[in-house]
Amino acid sequence: YFQIKMYSGIALNVSDNLNFVVFFLTFHPVGNMYMRKVCTASVIREDMLLLAAHCVVQPEDHVIGVPSWVQIGHKTTERTKFVPVHSLEISVHPKYVYKMKYDIAVVKVPLGVLSGRTMARLPRAPLLLYQNIDCVMVGFGWKTPDDGMEYLQATKVIVNEVMFRNCTLKILYQMLGISILCTKMSGAGPCPGDSGGPLVCGGSLYGVLSRGLVGEICNGEGLVIYEDVMENMGWIKKQLSSELMQKDSSQVMTSHFFITMCIVFITINI
Repeated sequence: YFQIKMYSGIALNVSDNLNFVVFFLTFHPVGNMYMRKVCTASVIREDMLLLAAHCVVQPEDHVIGVPSWVQIGHKTTERTKFVPVHSLEISVHPKYVYKMKYDIAVVKVPLGVLSGRTMARLPRAPLLLYQNIDCVMVGFGWKTPDDGMEYLQATKVIVNEVMFRNCTLKILYQMLGISILCTKMSGAGPCPGDSGGPLVCGGSLYGVLSRGLVGEICNGEGLVIYEDVMENMGWIKKQLSSELMQKDSSQVMTSHFFITMCIVFITINI
């Protein structure tokens, strides 16, 4: 199989304490088939995910159809759950501009869908880059549509202080009044499908992967931009203060049932 994950990334293990990272796989109906789109998200409440806005909002000139279903999980080989989009509540930052600024959103899912996941620890103070920092970027990466996604799994790349300092693009954004976290990668870094993934520093979620200047070839080189979670804490806390979404078991299907339904759907329409 042709596979692209986090370029030169390392597979996560239990000791990483990153069980709050999940994949957010959307299914868009195209004719009698489904087009899949992979993103990465973080659990911030028992029924809420934090991810990039462009994972749930398509620009007008890039419409591939409104997704019908979402699959959420940690590995596609486990018994994950499919949730119809109409059972989700999606809140996008009101100042969002496609892959330009405030590329951040939250998604509320029925209670029970995220069972077994821990919750990310949100930051209490700004990230001080002059200190010795211990950061890691995490994502599920992207794979070709015909390989079945059977072994989709999260990987990580270590980020150090030098990578932050070498990203001069942050100065330009500051002049425009936009707060971001930015790293200059070399030899390892995110790929398509890692969008929405967390930047975790000292155990806290400081960034949400938005975009980058890495070219069309995923080779671990280039500038990577994260939305600054600390700068958006006011909006995030407002979302966290909303009521819990109730369990809706009649609208949630396991992966085995969904796959069977897709096969039947495609067979009938051939």
